[in-house]
Amino acid sequence: MVEQRFGNYTYAKWRDDKEASKGYTRELISSLLTDPKYYENLDQPHSHSERTLIDLFEKHCKNNPDERFLGTRPIDAEGVAGDYEWKSYAQVKEAAQAIGRGMCELDLAPQVEGD
Repeated sequence: MVEQRFGNYTYAKWRDDKEASKGYTRELISSLLTDPKYYENLDQPHSHSERTLIDLFEKHCKNNPDERFLGTRPIDAEGVAGDYEWKSYAQVKEAAQAIGRGMCELDLAPQVEGD
C-alpha cells in the first residue's frame, strides 16, 4: 500500500486490495487499521482504556508532548498565508487547562452528576 505522510507521521494508506469505483480514486484508510479483515468493518479491536476523545488526547499528550498538534497560518495584510505556526500537544493541553480553570473560577462550568 502507498502511504500518505505528514512529516514523519504516516496517517493513511491507499487500499490496493479493492478496485476504485468508476469516477473515484481508491479508498484511503487509516494507517491504524492493520488487519484487512477490518477494512469493511471498522469495529477493529482497540485499547478500551481510551473511550472518549479526551482520553485519546490525554494519551497523546503523555506519549508525545512535544509533537506538533494544532497549527495556524497567519494572514498578512495582502491576504497571503504564511507558514504554519504549530502548538505541541503539551502547549494545547496547558491552554485547555487554563481555559477550564478560568471557566470554573467564573462559575461558567457548574458541577453535574454522573459520569
